[in-house]
Amino acid sequence: MRFPISGGRWTVLLAWGFALAGNGVWAQAPASSDIPKPYPLPIPHETVIVVAQDAPDDVRTTGRDVLVIRAAEAQAAGFKTVADVLKFYGVLNVITTGTLPGSLTTLSVRGGRPGYTLVLVDNVPVKPFAGFFDFYNFAYLPLDNVERIEILKGPGSSVYGSEAVTAVVRVLTRKGAGRPKVRLSGLGGSFQTFGGTVASDGALGQGWHYSVSLGGLRSDRQLPVNDEYRGGTASVQVGADTPGGHSWALRYRFGDYEVHIPTEQAGDRFDVLDPRQFQRTREHIAGLEWTAAWSTRWMTRLDLGFYRRSFHWEDPRDDVPSDLFGPYWSDLRDQRLRLNAYTAYSTGGHRLLLGGTYTVETGGDRNIRRTAWQQRTRNNGTVYLREDYEALNKRFGLTAGLRWEHHSDYADFVAPELSLAYWPVRTLKLRGSLGYGYKAPTLSQLYGSGIARGNPNLKPERNVGWDVGVEYWGAFAWPLLRVTYFDNRFEDIIAYVRRPAPQPNYENLRSAVARGLEVDVEYRVGGLVARLGYAFTHTVVTDVGLAPDLYYVKGQPLLRQPKHRATASLGYQTARWGIGADVLYQGRRWDLDWSQFPARRVEVPSYVRVDLRARWTLWRQVALVGRVENVFNTHYEEVYGYTGQKRAVYAGLDMTW
Repeated sequence: MRFPISGGRWTVLLAWGFALAGNGVWAQAPASSDIPKPYPLPIPHETVIVVAQDAPDDVRTTGRDVLVIRAAEAQAAGFKTVADVLKFYGVLNVITTGTLPGSLTTLSVRGGRPGYTLVLVDNVPVKPFAGFFDFYNFAYLPLDNVERIEILKGPGSSVYGSEAVTAVVRVLTRKGAGRPKVRLSGLGGSFQTFGGTVASDGALGQGWHYSVSLGGLRSDRQLPVNDEYRGGTASVQVGADTPGGHSWALRYRFGDYEVHIPTEQAGDRFDVLDPRQFQRTREHIAGLEWTAAWSTRWMTRLDLGFYRRSFHWEDPRDDVPSDLFGPYWSDLRDQRLRLNAYTAYSTGGHRLLLGGTYTVETGGDRNIRRTAWQQRTRNNGTVYLREDYEALNKRFGLTAGLRWEHHSDYADFVAPELSLAYWPVRTLKLRGSLGYGYKAPTLSQLYGSGIARGNPNLKPERNVGWDVGVEYWGAFAWPLLRVTYFDNRFEDIIAYVRRPAPQPNYENLRSAVARGLEVDVEYRVGGLVARLGYAFTHTVVTDVGLAPDLYYVKGQPLLRQPKHRATASLGYQTARWGIGADVLYQGRRWDLDWSQFPARRVEVPSYVRVDLRARWTLWRQVALVGRVENVFNTHYEEVYGYTGQKRAVYAGLDMTW
């Protein structure tokens, strides 16, 4: 068993002790005139549930750094995918390798690499684990039938287990409410882009509700050859809330995405473009959840999640210089079945939560040289305990958590968490958190063969992270000002090492540090909404072990991590029309130049991108929408060698009845 923090057991026990004593210490708070009022939050409920495994946490008293984005607001601004939204909200480092829709799009948070962000659709983890890539491709996640996006920054493994190293992103499916309604939307524009969505949702009486959507997008001709994208998504949710306090919901989402990729490793600026290379991804995401409120104090929750991804990559023979090794194809398959259950009991400002999960993962691959499937199965079971204390006047909140995991591939792990929030005055919130994150090795890293031989003795990668923050709240629903300092310490980073057979190619060798400052400002008055975000992130490699490489150079920054990043949005909305602008600044960062051998480290220049958006209601529920991306046609590269988004103009209609 591994416990990451010296004296960590005492930290958690003391935290629980303070929480249990909370009624005697913190209940005697100042007069009620100083107590924060229960402002309505900009989401359908007055709770934020990203923090505690669907056990609601009040955003006013949580010590974690949580961001909530309403999908309806993002869609009204003309955004098409979750990745489009994340580029301009929360100062997150979204990286797209190329110009066209469907290009590999990853998310890095607080200096962590993309594989350190856990992504869930509702309650289902959707990150791949079978191949070389251990991160989720956000290019394949449209906003169709999405209600909101919740982002938890900082380590979250005490709640969510493996993968929650620096952040958790949770995408929630729309829950039908009100009278049944139908929405139609269509979009077209630059680069032969065309897409549309048909959706319906509503309540059916006696507690029943539903939502359903079907959407697709096609694009082409940003590069001279072979850059077509075709993608489609179907999503459905049906559920019921019964008078006895029980509720259930069944959800299913299917995606089919094909993207043609003319580039190799160096990017379109250097590669000879391949006319026929492509990849196709299919995803199935299904979930069943059941909740029972046995009383006002005691509730139980059970959810079952299923994820299946099939990935096909093919480069047919076409006799171009880029095909150095002739034709090739490969298939990958990931499948995950996860059961989670917990029960929670609340009394006197305390809530004690006890739960567990059991997960079975099966992954396999095959290729042109080995046509038979090679599959592996692994499993893990966890038990987690959590104590939440909330002062009756909501002036103070504390959370202490502990998670134990038994995994079939590595030794047992224990992950603790501690967070607190305090309101010295009615409009000012102080918060802080200390957490632990870990990430399991992929099946390829453990059991791979051929040119990349796995190492079954690998340990999970680890992060001990903490943050402190201050939030200023005004008369609006969300903090007007949020400032956070964070510190992450990454250990046991898995690296590829060149070795002769039969020695393994993967070892836990690297260490790094990421620390910085994040600032978010939001102001709303009438129809005016203004947002400003800034992030300063300092990263440095502290240890490279016995096998240094270009990815990790001791004393140098981590790759693709800008030291400075900023976003700004300004919009004005009336009952009839609305306009807005979004600005993104990406500072200089280090990357690898693969146009030569051996590759070399290069510094990628900074850039500024400006987008414009507009919406005009023509008649009742019929609106004309438009968006211009990269207004000034700025040439930039998010990844060295790959041209960024060119100027693009899109227009369409939204209709609801």
